Amino acid sequence: MITGDPNPDFTWGLNSTFNYKNFDMGIFFRGSQGFDVRNLQASELGDGVQKINQLANILTDSWTPSNTNASRPVIDGNRDFANSYRDSDYFIEDGSFIRLQNLSLGYTVSNFQKYISKARVFVSGQNLFTITDYSGFDPEVNNRGQNNLNRGDDYDAYPRSRTLTLGVNLEF
Repeated sequence: MITGDPNPDFTWGLNSTFNYKNFDMGIFFRGSQGFDVRNLQASELGDGVQKINQLANILTDSWTPSNTNASRPVIDGNRDFANSYRDSDYFIEDGSFIRLQNLSLGYTVSNFQKYISKARVFVSGQNLFTITDYSGFDPEVNNRGQNNLNRGDDYDAYPRSRTLTLGVNLEF
């Protein structure tokens, strides 16, 4: 049975620049809608396999014959670590997101000095925030690099870094 699809229904971007007197601003939003991510870290930590660093409510909120309305699947501590990933749609999450990919603010001064015709001071930020319902670090994951067989699996994938840059552009 197929559960989840790592391929987005659509991706989009919105890029715009604004200028007012000597100030300038550039903004770039990017998003992707309608794809699924298999949260393997939630699978490993949330169903009793490793028996370490478990979520506090795993024992009281997992399915048992007497607790059929539980929000978590049945605990299966008999599986070994190598086979710990349960094929369950419980760990498939919506990966849709909106990300502020880039924001830059600048101020330009003409005839700054005798030998400098223009100077621009700016601050820029990348990956400033992401709006998503995904519970992991970053919904835009691919654990195995270019191997598309595992696209959409999140297991220890490092999230995108947030970067702030302060700079000066000089024209002579």
